[in-house]
Amino acid sequence: MKILNAYFFTVAAFALAGHSTASAADIQITQKDSATPSIIDITGPIESGDADRFYDLSQHTEGAIVFLQSPGGLVDEGLSIAAEIRQRGFITIVAPGTECHSICAVIWVSGGSRLMDSTSMIGVHAAYRNQAMEDGTSLTSESGVASADIGSFLTHVGLSREAIHYFTTAGPTDVLPITPAIAQRLDIDTAVTDGG
Repeated sequence: MKILNAYFFTVAAFALAGHSTASAADIQITQKDSATPSIIDITGPIESGDADRFYDLSQHTEGAIVFLQSPGGLVDEGLSIAAEIRQRGFITIVAPGTECHSICAVIWVSGGSRLMDSTSMIGVHAAYRNQAMEDGTSLTSESGVASADIGSFLTHVGLSREAIHYFTTAGPTDVLPITPAIAQRLDIDTAVTDGG
């Protein structure tokens, strides 16, 4: 299914994990030979320019396993990465003991095959944005538009209505976990490693 749609590349820049001034994600590719899938590591917050960097690296491999460790980040960048992973059929994994929250979880669920461990920490919540106030503080509020964009993308990935609701229902300061048992209950096809 082709889901690389200009719509997903023009999503308004709202953050799932809050817009921060943190540096962009560290995205690295390791290639051994043509018979072995490449390894692409995405570590850190998803920021502006990460989707382009991921796209450039992904063009150098036919197949890849994408390791994810991120607190989340910008929705538009994350959806672009997720769309590329989905179109290319890459495998996604959250390794034992690592965290993948917010838009990172959307990237994870976009994999042609998804892997997690019982100790992987995957969490989801509604999209939100931070608005700077005159007094120097920021106001956090949910973004219905960004959550709708995520829901639309998850529909294309094949998630059920119940799963999409789960991904977008918790408030900005809450996180709902995705464990192997919850993934099974939500009918998210997931392979579970056992500390491997």
